[in-house]
Amino acid sequence: MLGWCKVFLEKDCETVQRSGAAQAYAECLVSFGEVYLDKMLPDIIAKIQDNDAIAKEGFLGIFVFLPGCLEEKFERYFDIIFPLIIEAFSDNNERVRSVSNKIFEICIKL
Repeated sequence: MLGWCKVFLEKDCETVQRSGAAQAYAECLVSFGEVYLDKMLPDIIAKIQDNDAIAKEGFLGIFVFLPGCLEEKFERYFDIIFPLIIEAFSDNNERVRSVSNKIFEICIKL
C-alpha cells in the first residue's frame, strides 16, 4: 500500500489524487506505529526538501493528515516539521505554498 501511495505522491496527476495518496500514506504510517513513522520520517523530509515541486507537494500533504491520525501524539513531531512548513511558504510553486498553509492552519487548530 505504501509503495502505491508513494507513486502517486511523486506522480504528475490531479491534486486530489495526490492528496488521497497523502492521506492513505499517513493512515498507513500511523497504523504501523510510531517506531515505523520515526524510521520513515527522514525519507519523507528528504522528499519535501527535494527540488521536485510535485514530490514536495505530495509529501508535504502527509502532514495535512498526520495531525488527525496522531492526535495529541503529533505534538512531538511539530518541532521537526515546523521549519519545513515555513520553508514551503516561500516556495515558487503555488500548490506547495497552499499545502503548507493548510498544514499551518491545522497545527494552529491543534
